[in-house]
Amino acid sequence: MANGLLIISLNPVPDAVEAFEKWVVNNHLPEVMSSRRFVKAGLYRTTDLPTLPGVEVMDRSHYTVYEVAAATEAELDDAGDGLREMLAAGD
Repeated sequence: MANGLLIISLNPVPDAVEAFEKWVVNNHLPEVMSSRRFVKAGLYRTTDLPTLPGVEVMDRSHYTVYEVAAATEAELDDAGDGLREMLAAGD
């Protein structure tokens, strides 16, 4: 099995955070989950909690995590390509 996680990190435009989160939860994630390759997907926000000493953190406020079920590396690549196409189309 070539199961994997696809993770996208980003900072939405400050004036559009609420609209972005609503779009992801109400539109994007249901669209992604309609694909047979995706097992689970979710939107996560960072917190202001302190990190452990020595741990570097990316300067991103939002992460979208996609769990992919694939039998081969090629199927995993196909899922990533499909996700890129969805995002480019605004889905």
